[in-house]
Amino acid sequence: MHLKWKILWIPLLLLCVMSGTEAFCGSLSSDIEKDRGPLGEICIFEKGNVTESRTMDTDEVLINPGKGYVFLGYLDTEEYREDFKDMISVGYNRFGWNKIEPEEGVYDWSNIDSYIDYYRKRGRQFAFGVMCANTYGSSEYITPQWVFEAGARGKEIVTESEVTQMIPDWTDPVFLEKLNGFIQALADRYDGNPDIAYIDIRSYGNWGEQHTFGIEDAWPDITSEQLKELYLKPYMESFRATQLVIPWGKEIYNDTYQWAVEQGVTIRRDGIVTYSDGSEGRMVYGKAPAIFEYPGSYMKEAREKGDWKYDEVEAVIENGAPTYLQLYQDMYDSNRTFYDELANRIGYYFRFKGAVYQNKIVDGKPCDIRLTFRNDGVAPIYEPAVLKIGLLDSDYNPVHIYPLSDSPGEWMPGEEVTVNASLELEKSGGGLRYDEYILAVGMFADDEDDKPDYRLGSTGATDDDWYVFGMIGIRQGLLA
Repeated sequence: MHLKWKILWIPLLLLCVMSGTEAFCGSLSSDIEKDRGPLGEICIFEKGNVTESRTMDTDEVLINPGKGYVFLGYLDTEEYREDFKDMISVGYNRFGWNKIEPEEGVYDWSNIDSYIDYYRKRGRQFAFGVMCANTYGSSEYITPQWVFEAGARGKEIVTESEVTQMIPDWTDPVFLEKLNGFIQALADRYDGNPDIAYIDIRSYGNWGEQHTFGIEDAWPDITSEQLKELYLKPYMESFRATQLVIPWGKEIYNDTYQWAVEQGVTIRRDGIVTYSDGSEGRMVYGKAPAIFEYPGSYMKEAREKGDWKYDEVEAVIENGAPTYLQLYQDMYDSNRTFYDELANRIGYYFRFKGAVYQNKIVDGKPCDIRLTFRNDGVAPIYEPAVLKIGLLDSDYNPVHIYPLSDSPGEWMPGEEVTVNASLELEKSGGGLRYDEYILAVGMFADDEDDKPDYRLGSTGATDDDWYVFGMIGIRQGLLA
């Protein structure tokens, strides 16, 4: 057999040699310029009417929906560089109830709204929680003063900040009545807001972490059943669209946490490395995205000693399989290579490995295509995702798009998966001509989108995040 060679990437020469096969790296015989752009980044093997294409893995940091690094606070000061800001997927903060509802039924949403607006303008989402106690705060009242004036019981404690703070009785009916009214108002305003990644349930305990460390002299721990009935259910009944998050507090509440997980709520752990090996994240594995945060003691020690304990962080990530992880600029600067790699591995990380397909279609037969993907992240994807195949023109613009039924939500970490498609290339279906088209695959957030929403860790990407895998010729005799 006569072999036609057009080698664009010399390092791929050996990969392209196949006995009895016509082999090209980024080239097919066509009037389209194959040796430019994404078609020049894949290796193609041809044998008769069948083509196998292979992509290469990339190490580019991908910022994708529903995963990534979380930053506590604003990023708008000069101390934060743009390269660090670009690493952040979700902004986050915690607010005292007293600041949002200073008077009963009078709400000041401006602080939350300003964060949402700031991160939306950066193309990112925001997440938050509202606390009823906070011994790091400087206010006497985190639960609003008017709640106690209405008859709710409370006790004063002196915090580590040497501030006298009023702590509510966690089972007091007046306190709970007022709290439930606030939760409903919160949901009325923010439930289903697409600019919000998730909302913490932070009504109970110090910092809303569902433990009484630092405030144990005020009131005893509530029971697991009380946590479910008094604190989790009100949020779960009010919020129907936005992802809710439970800060893991104590083992005594694990049965209630597990119950909530089965209802679609997820878990965050605010103490990894120092206080946790990440195992709490496994409670939600395969069901919802786990969220990890470092304790203040870890950050203080790491900054003082310059020891960021990368091996321990790595072990926690492998053990707990989080989808979201906290990041600070000095942490990132300590080892950019480590945190760049970790950015891809937390949550899902999909690679498109290649395809096998029929390169010429005649006589009205469908085009059979086999695609291969791999999830190199530590968790599955929890966001809606739809695969589509596109027929692109010579400028990589889609001429026709074909949705596939396979769900990326089923792609588990460490697994290579095969997706089979059979495309009915009908003239009436998209105005197709007898011509050659570039084949590409894309991942979308929903059926209605016509531009891919997700990026993959592979070569062959167009500017619009289609991933090309070759060309197909449609010949006369197929289309009526």
